[in-house]
Amino acid sequence: MKACGSRGGRLDAYASDRILLAGLLATAKDPAKLRLSGEFFSYEPYGLMMRRGDNAFQAQVNRTLSTLYRSGLVQIYERWFGPFAAASPLVKALYLLHSWPD
Repeated sequence: MKACGSRGGRLDAYASDRILLAGLLATAKDPAKLRLSGEFFSYEPYGLMMRRGDNAFQAQVNRTLSTLYRSGLVQIYERWFGPFAAASPLVKALYLLHSWPD
């Protein structure tokens, strides 16, 4: 996380994980005063830890996540971040790539 251009207790810019910034924007008292940049400056992958060698469990997790990407995550995205149609091409590609069929 990084703050840029602090003057008199106010910020000109704040850098962090994009998902965290989007959450801050969604819950801000006055979101009209804030703007989330359309540029991506970094890639912040998230992951799930699981026991090594448990292939059956890993396959079940992958199937479940794929099902969510195909059906349920768009609604979750829209609840917190607004219309999925307005999502960046990168976010849309992420959903498409992770929604592989069973």
